[in-house]
Formats: sequence, structure tokens, C-alpha cells
Amino acid sequence: MYSSTSTGDLLVGMYKEYTDADSNTFYIGKIMRYDNTVKVTNALKHDNNTPHDLFTFPICITENKNGDVVVSDFIRSAVVV
Repeated sequence: MYSSTSTGDLLVGMYKEYTDADSNTFYIGKIMRYDNTVKVTNALKHDNNTPHDLFTFPICITENKNGDVVVSDFIRSAVVV
């Protein structure tokens, strides 16, 4: 969870665990942006240029000075902006 100091929005990271028919476990994550009236203003879950999910297991969320959302992903061992 992250509270934006510039907009006052709340960014919440979440994930869902899935198990396929072969008992393989995988995760799909997303970031939800809520405004001060608790209305969802944006849902970040995939890259518009590709069909791939951006996040698998979001851990830490913040914003940079440009207002870009910066997320560390535990499963992918990566930082996604």
C-alpha cells in the first residue's frame, strides 16, 4: 500500500494465486489506484503493448517524481515502472 503525497491517492497492490491442472502454482498481480472518495481511478495489471501481465507478486509500491508508479515484484525479482 502507498499513499501518494502529490495526489492523495491510495495505491494498493494485490495478487491472486492460481493452481493449474498439473498442480503448478502461479500468481497474477495488479495495482489499484483509489482517489480520496475511495473510487477506483485506475487499475494497472498488464502492459498495453503486450498481452503479458506487468506484476506477478507486487511487494513495495511508490511513485517517482514524474508520477510514475514504481513496483517491486517478488516472484520476478524485478522493479517495474
